[in-house]
Amino acid sequence: KYEKVGNYNNPNDFFKFAEINPTVLAIKPYIKEGMSILEVGSGTGELISYLQFTFPKIKTFGLDFSSVSISNSKMNSLKFNIPVAFAEGDIQNMSFPDNTFDIVYGDQVLAHLSSVDDALIEIYRVTKVGGIVAFTGANKLRPDGWHLYKKLSKTHEGYKQESFFPWELSGLLSNAGFINKNYYGEVLFLTRNLKLIKNLINFKFILIN
Repeated sequence: KYEKVGNYNNPNDFFKFAEINPTVLAIKPYIKEGMSILEVGSGTGELISYLQFTFPKIKTFGLDFSSVSISNSKMNSLKFNIPVAFAEGDIQNMSFPDNTFDIVYGDQVLAHLSSVDDALIEIYRVTKVGGIVAFTGANKLRPDGWHLYKKLSKTHEGYKQESFFPWELSGLLSNAGFINKNYYGEVLFLTRNLKLIKNLINFKFILIN
């Protein structure tokens, strides 16, 4: 399933989550005029469109394996006259030449791949020497994160999304040839697991009584 892109009346509505996205916040300080930037797993296109809108003198590209996502992304970029080049494709086997992009990033995309190693090797190939990559992923160390949520919630059985320990993701990046500069991320406390735990405790309490 893929979420259908909403009917946005102006770019500010479209970008309201992109402005606070941790991956976007991590790469913004490094963006310079004339850079080429690729988002892998671009989904709705909100993040890469926001960067193009904010930095009009860069070149931006969005890659996603979903034709529905790419179609919706193109629709919104045309609607708001934002010149992002969107294309359907496989992160693990990209058609871009070597050393193409100054920055490559992905938001919660590595966790869905059949081979993270293959994807990172491809990302390394298309990133320029001295370029920057940034990725977010579900953190196994978070007690309120996706790892626990998937165990508690029966509605996500069979859904392909993995979690990473920070050193695990760091190791995958290092194996692909990258040098880790720093960790980053949000610190918001997710309440969804607390609700599931509360329901589970209440259910057991009722059974005991």
